[in-house]
Amino acid sequence: MAESNVVQQISQCSEEQFHACMMEAVIRQIRRHGKDTVARTMSLSKRQLDNLSHGSFPRPDRLWSLLALDTDALDPIDRAFGQRRVPREATCSTDPFSSKVAVMLSKLIEMEHPGSDGGSEITTAELLGLDKSELRTMRIVVNRFAGLLEKLDAYREGKPPHFTVHQSEAA
Repeated sequence: MAESNVVQQISQCSEEQFHACMMEAVIRQIRRHGKDTVARTMSLSKRQLDNLSHGSFPRPDRLWSLLALDTDALDPIDRAFGQRRVPREATCSTDPFSSKVAVMLSKLIEMEHPGSDGGSEITTAELLGLDKSELRTMRIVVNRFAGLLEKLDAYREGKPPHFTVHQSEAA
């Protein structure tokens, strides 16, 4: 069985390399959104923004604020460290199906909790709070369980299982 490295090694990055990656990220956002928008997003004046190209560094929170413009804004920095950022709730397409079920079950439990907006009833607002990929995951869960029930029914009836589990609808 192949070993899976769960804790990835983080690359080293010199100050000069970091600055170059930071400038790549900032310049890319200036091209996409304009200097005024980038400066305002980073809570910098245009002069302070210009000073970055001369070797200065913004506070980390100001650099991080670029993510408000584009979720991929800091990709050059991530690449320098051999990393990538994903949402905390994200599941990998190679994760076991059960992990998707666990995430969706957790969300359903929260929505049906007596202390939630609609109490034990799921409200439209709560449903609208789910994104399309989460709703697709719910459909995949339903189809997966339907396939398992079909397999179990066939087994109990002594028939060879003739079914498909619909994983091709993966989000």
